[in-house]
Amino acid sequence: MPGSPFRVVTCKAEEYKDSKTAKLRNAFAGAGSLQFESLKNEIKNVNMFIKHSQRTMNLPVKPGDIQTLLKVKGSMREVESKSRSINRQYLQLQGVLQYLLGDQCLNAFNGVPAMEKGSPAWVKYHAALEGGKKPKGAAAAGKKGKATEIMKIKADRNFVKNQLSATEDSVSKFSELENVQVGKTRNRIRPIENKESAKVRSKCMEFNSEMEAFTKAFHSFGSKNARAFWMENASVAEAFQALEKGEVELKAHRKALKGWQRMVDVFDHDGLVDGAEENLNLIENTILDMKKLWSIRRDVVKVNAQTAEFMWEGLNPDDMEDVSKEMQKMVRKLPRSCRKNPAFKGLNDSVKDFANTVPLIAILVHVSMRDRHWELTKGIVGQEFVFPQNNPDCKVGDMLALKLHLFAGQLEELSDQSTKEAKMEKQLADLKERWAVVEWWMDTYGGDESGSVKLLKITDDDFEMLENDQLTIQGMMGSRYLATFEEEVTTWQKELAAVADVMVVLADNQRVWSYLEPLFMKSKEVQEELPEDAARFKHIDNDVKKMLKEAELTRFILHACNKEGLYDLLEGVQDRLSRCKKSLNDFLDAKRRIFPR
Repeated sequence: MPGSPFRVVTCKAEEYKDSKTAKLRNAFAGAGSLQFESLKNEIKNVNMFIKHSQRTMNLPVKPGDIQTLLKVKGSMREVESKSRSINRQYLQLQGVLQYLLGDQCLNAFNGVPAMEKGSPAWVKYHAALEGGKKPKGAAAAGKKGKATEIMKIKADRNFVKNQLSATEDSVSKFSELENVQVGKTRNRIRPIENKESAKVRSKCMEFNSEMEAFTKAFHSFGSKNARAFWMENASVAEAFQALEKGEVELKAHRKALKGWQRMVDVFDHDGLVDGAEENLNLIENTILDMKKLWSIRRDVVKVNAQTAEFMWEGLNPDDMEDVSKEMQKMVRKLPRSCRKNPAFKGLNDSVKDFANTVPLIAILVHVSMRDRHWELTKGIVGQEFVFPQNNPDCKVGDMLALKLHLFAGQLEELSDQSTKEAKMEKQLADLKERWAVVEWWMDTYGGDESGSVKLLKITDDDFEMLENDQLTIQGMMGSRYLATFEEEVTTWQKELAAVADVMVVLADNQRVWSYLEPLFMKSKEVQEELPEDAARFKHIDNDVKKMLKEAELTRFILHACNKEGLYDLLEGVQDRLSRCKKSLNDFLDAKRRIFPR
């Protein structure tokens, strides 16, 4: 088979009638040239390692020659570290070679069935093989070229024997290298090693001090030489440039640390540069944390720039609120280790300013804002600007430029004013709309044969509405923002009060008038007995009917009740009706006394 490490020899059917024998023959076909080459190379590689180690450990080491000393010590360490794997490799090689010299594998080489060791066939076959003669027997007799095959097998077997001998010789050399030469070399270099070890220790301590100072300076953000990524007002580009410079410095120090760690390992100064490594790890973590911080800062700057381009008209503050919450969430995720520096303060302030500005934007974009409120806004921020409703090209950035977050308290008070005034404005509009259609409820007076006189009333629902609206107006009068609508609210207060007062007196006058009218206008006895009162009532009757007719023609209660002089007229009628009623009651009482029951 191409590429196989084995040379497979197959048998023909007439050679081995027994299928079991044929299978055994094919399964243990001889080791090919590739496997022999592999065995040879393994032994060769081990011997090359031994020779290289011997040469290196024999190098002369002079005082101050640290490089040669490191090579020698490195070679000794390599021998010690590879001892177990090389010895295991020896055992594997010896096992393979001994197997190849075994009877079962040898029979497979020769193309004969397995034979029991010591049997007549085994003795005869091996005698022939060792003597170089053509073996006799069922497996070899009568086949052309079999002698050549046997010679090849003998050559392979001799090769295996030689390799086994070479392996044993290599084992001996490695044992001497490991157990003798390493010890001698260690004793030879010990004086120089001790001297150089003290130097290495001293230099490692210096390196530790340098890294400690470097770390302290790296984390110093209060000095004039503070790195840009610590600064509150640094640009994103400046911060990342400073971080990249820090990474370059860190890489160089890492390289130096690696060299000192190798020295520490060689001279058995375990843990001597651990302090430097911890400091460099701290710097690495700081760089990672500050990269996160400035990545967020970059996103915040980008979001602010995008938000500034939003058109004011049609702006939805809820979208800005969602963006603000997401930015605050990112800031909260930053590790605590990077929160106590000016850069974090700058980021946090920027995010907070944006978060505080969003509700102020919502205030100013609210429908309750009128020109008078924008005039007040001008005074609050102390800047001139075109009102957004008068500027179709107005953008959010124009408002952000006013630094609204600095005037949050005053703008919130302005928002309260605008919303309260908007509420009052709507309530007044609703009052006007409702009372514009409230009409009299009319009932024909039964004492009038013509049916032209209508008694006027207000429905229970309208009267309840009147009471509620009076309470609403009373609340407006107590508002701190009354000034804008003071005249209109005062007018409504008077008009609704007039309706309430007129309805009370009107109802009383209609009741008394409808009681007295048939007596004074249709009873001759009353007219004769009370001529003065009858004449007075006649005038009252004319006034009441005229008043009722005018109110009926006006239709709407609010206008009718607020007619100038109406309430005074009603009070005058009420007074005259009272006198007529008293006179009538006195007359009827006299009649009762004359005609008691």
